[in-house]
Amino acid sequence: MNRTLEEAISTEAIPEVADANVQKIIVPVDLSGHSEKTASYAIALAKSFHASIMFVHVFPAEPITEFGTCDIYWSYTRERDAAKEKLVSFGDKMGRVYPRCETEFRIGDTADEVRLAVAAWNADLIVTASYHPGFLGRLLGLERAPQIVKRAPCPVVVYHEVQE
Repeated sequence: MNRTLEEAISTEAIPEVADANVQKIIVPVDLSGHSEKTASYAIALAKSFHASIMFVHVFPAEPITEFGTCDIYWSYTRERDAAKEKLVSFGDKMGRVYPRCETEFRIGDTADEVRLAVAAWNADLIVTASYHPGFLGRLLGLERAPQIVKRAPCPVVVYHEVQE
């Protein structure tokens, strides 16, 4: 029993899916130059859905070492505080473009913290960046998009910046 292509793709053959009702979007940002381009893309999506955006920056957890010193602790604290300030500035800048933006600073593993932020904020979509780190970056697992996609409890849009 051969069916034609038209029969195979008729509306009866396509299962019903829920409406794409996106109200809250989580956007993980590393606060690099890529973040602004990803944020711009996410803002364009948010405008089309009239959705809110939460920019989430995840700072790595403090390394626990046997030989930690006060200098290492204070260095970590200064870097963490500088990242918090940079996130506030980033949020202010994006908020001038699209007022329905918030920011959240988290500490830990990026993919896990993004997953937790999605659950806490009841987000409908994640927009994350994908860029190609060098060999060493790939070796060290610095590309976060695959990890975020793997652990995401909701749909994910991976924004890929076109290199010119």
